[in-house]
Amino acid sequence: MKKILFVFLLLSATTLFAQTEQKMGEDFLRSVQEKNFALLKPWLGKNAKTMQEKWNQVVENAHRNGFDVKAVKIKFVTAGEQVPNMPMKTIIAVYEYDGKEWDDLVLMITTGKQPKLVEIPLTSYMFKLDEGRRGKNRID
Repeated sequence: MKKILFVFLLLSATTLFAQTEQKMGEDFLRSVQEKNFALLKPWLGKNAKTMQEKWNQVVENAHRNGFDVKAVKIKFVTAGEQVPNMPMKTIIAVYEYDGKEWDDLVLMITTGKQPKLVEIPLTSYMFKLDEGRRGKNRID
């Protein structure tokens, strides 16, 4: 009985974390679409100013001529492993645009009950639709 309860609790926790990561990815996208950094407030820690500077670069990429950021839809969010010796991990929000899947929306988050956004890496690649990089973030 204890084993069954343990497995149930483990599965419940995994599902809860996956839903949290999905919500963070969706909130990040919505903040970019609406050019509203305040939508990320629940996900920000002490580094909000640094995150806003990086977020501004992502917004610039997403709102360039020829790219319709409002047409972007997140299909799913996948999490990487925890960074060794650090309480953070990568999440990748895979989105669909113009009939293709793109995996350039990468965020670093803390691990734990209330994940926080700690880094927005690769800002120069986000929403650039670089065919040469497509699929590489999921592989790496």
